[in-house]
Amino acid sequence: MSKTLATDVNVRIHANYVDSDDLNDQRGNLSAMFEDALATGTGADCANVLWYDSRTVAGAAEEIDLAGALEDVFNDTVTFAEIKGIYIRNKSTTTGETLTIGGSTFNAFASWVANSTDKVIIGPGGVLLLWNPADGYTVEAGGGGSGSGSGSASGDAGDYLKIDPGSATIEYDIILIGDAA
Repeated sequence: MSKTLATDVNVRIHANYVDSDDLNDQRGNLSAMFEDALATGTGADCANVLWYDSRTVAGAAEEIDLAGALEDVFNDTVTFAEIKGIYIRNKSTTTGETLTIGGSTFNAFASWVANSTDKVIIGPGGVLLLWNPADGYTVEAGGGGSGSGSGSASGDAGDYLKIDPGSATIEYDIILIGDAA
């Protein structure tokens, strides 16, 4: 039996901005929408691997190995060659409970940022969504020991995605869509 993956992404932002005074209301209305789809396969605008989880990190960072340590919903080992989409949602609603994404000291997955030490902070209730359907973000399996394979040159491609809650205990959702190695 062969697996297939059809992916649709829809993002909608609607805002109604009002400035009221005694005699006049001024309004600014915004409606923005982004839609895209990936076909089954590899290469531009295609994906064939999906991994997702609802996780809890407690007071210490976890390193997610994108090349050979994850299992999909069918209990098959997932080895990403490229990531086309990343979705991470911080489910905490407590002020100050942030997730820091990236900056692994192992073989850092860093092709989505300028270099392997870069990080993105997701605050309570926040979402990180990256979508790169044509080129993807390269995943490159490496050593896995401290410092192995990591560097600071632009375009680094490793396989460890670091999720750090600081000293908090935080639940988060993660979805990774991409091509298999």
